[in-house]
Amino acid sequence: MAIRTELDSVTTLLGCAPVKTVLFEVNSEHLLARWSSIQTLRLKWPEVKWIAILTQGHGDGNLILTGFDEFIERGELNTGTLIDRLYRPRTVYERTEALGLEGIVDQERIEVISRIIAEQPEIRGYEAEALMCGIHTSEKKKLRQKFEEIFKVTEKRPEFINQRLKLCVFGNSEYGCELGWVFSKKFKRKTLIVDADRLFPSLDLLLEARKTVTDSLEGYDSYQSTGLNILLDAIRKNSLNSEKIMSACSRIKGNSDLYALTGSYNLNDYEYYDKDDFMRLLERIDTCFEVVIMLVNAFIYDAFTAVSLLVSDKNLIPVSDGVLALRSAASSAAYVTERQKIDRLKHQFIAYDADAFFSLSTNDYEALTGSRYLGRIPSNTKREKARKEGKMYGPMMDRITLEAHEKIIIKLMHEMRG
Repeated sequence: MAIRTELDSVTTLLGCAPVKTVLFEVNSEHLLARWSSIQTLRLKWPEVKWIAILTQGHGDGNLILTGFDEFIERGELNTGTLIDRLYRPRTVYERTEALGLEGIVDQERIEVISRIIAEQPEIRGYEAEALMCGIHTSEKKKLRQKFEEIFKVTEKRPEFINQRLKLCVFGNSEYGCELGWVFSKKFKRKTLIVDADRLFPSLDLLLEARKTVTDSLEGYDSYQSTGLNILLDAIRKNSLNSEKIMSACSRIKGNSDLYALTGSYNLNDYEYYDKDDFMRLLERIDTCFEVVIMLVNAFIYDAFTAVSLLVSDKNLIPVSDGVLALRSAASSAAYVTERQKIDRLKHQFIAYDADAFFSLSTNDYEALTGSRYLGRIPSNTKREKARKEGKMYGPMMDRITLEAHEKIIIKLMHEMRG
C-alpha cells in the first residue's frame, strides 16, 4: 500500500514495488491538474486500486467518481473505514449518492419535468419528487426553489391512497413505532399502533403509553385492563362500539394523531383470546383510524401473527443483523406465503438500524429479498440511548432518520398504487 500526496513519488513506487493500493489526498486546487496524470497511471497499472482521501472543499465530485475506485473523507479515515473500502467496494450508485451526485444533469429532461409541474398546480409534492427521481441534487434544489409553493405540500394532507391502510410489522416493534410516529406526525394520518406481540408487549416503553386503561371501564383489575384485553372481551360480549375503541386507546404525548393499543402483559392470557375475535377486532378498528399498524412477534405459529400477516395490506419485515437474520426472515416469509397462500410481493423488507459502513449494499438486499427491498433506516445514537433508558424515540428523531422513513413510506405507497 502507498499513501502519497505527490504523483512523482507514486510513479516511482509503482515502478519498483508490488503496490496494490494507492491512497491519494485530493483537494480542489490540484485535482483537475493531476486528474489526467492519475488516469495515465491507472491505465499503465490497472491492477492497482486508487482510493481518494477527500479534504474539505475537495472539488468536482464527477472527477472523483470517475477517477478513483473509492474515496474516504479525511475526518473518517481510520482502520475500520479503510478495511471497509478495501474489502467491501461500494456500488457506483452508493458512491454517487455519497458525493451528492444523486443523478444526471439533463437540461432537456429537467425542462420537461419543470413544465409538467408548472402546468399541474394541483400536483402533490410527493408526485413531483417522484418525477425528479434520478436528477442531480443541485438541480433538484433549483426546482424545489422554483416551485416553492408546491413543495410546501407537507402542510397539506398527502392522499397516497383512498382506502384506509393496515400494515403488519413482523418481529420488530421498535421499527413499527417509528413508522407510526412518521405516518401521524409528518403525514398527518390518524394512526393506531396495536401491540399484538403476545410474547413481548412493549408499547408502554416504546411510546411511553400507559400500560392499562383507567378504572372508568368497569370489570377489570389494574393488571388485566390493557387496551387489547378490554376490546377483545368486548368483541366476545358483542358490546364493542367506536366509543369503547377510542376509550381503550392511549394518546401519545407530543403527537395528537398517534394512538396506542397496549397488549396483554400476562402470559397466562396467551391461549385465552381467540384468533377469530382478534380478526373481528381488526375489522372494527378500521372505522376509527386511517392507518393501523399491527406489531407481531416473529413466531409464525402464533395465532395473532398469522392473522395479522393475512389481513394486512402489506407486511413489513425489518432486519438489522446481516445475512443470517435476513435469510431467516426471508424463510419465514416464504413459509407463510406458501401455507397461507399470500402473494409473495405482500412481504417487503427494510434494513433497520443499519450501520452505514458495515451493512449490506442495496444490490445485496435486492438480490437476497427477491427485489422486495424498500430501503434503509440508519442506526442512530439517540435511538440507542432511548432504547437503553426505555424512552420514546419519536420526538428525538433527527432529519436523516425522518427522511429515510419518508422515502420508504412514499416508495411503499407508490408500489401499492401500482
